[in-house]
Amino acid sequence: MDLAKIMDIICEALGYDGDDLGRNTLLEEIISDEYEMKELMENLSTELDTEISVEPGEDWTLGDLAQAISELL
Repeated sequence: MDLAKIMDIICEALGYDGDDLGRNTLLEEIISDEYEMKELMENLSTELDTEISVEPGEDWTLGDLAQAISELL
């Protein structure tokens, strides 16, 4: 799956317009807490129809998350 598709899913799940976020956007800038991160992972799992078990590291960007997810698929 390509980065653009994953980015679209992330933006939709978090309620952002795709123009507001980019590959280098830090997760900590747009996700406020652990609950929101868990909700995002559940949304991604549902949208991609597979279990997503990625634990984002400190200072991860949306691009890092998308890359990790694409490696699982």
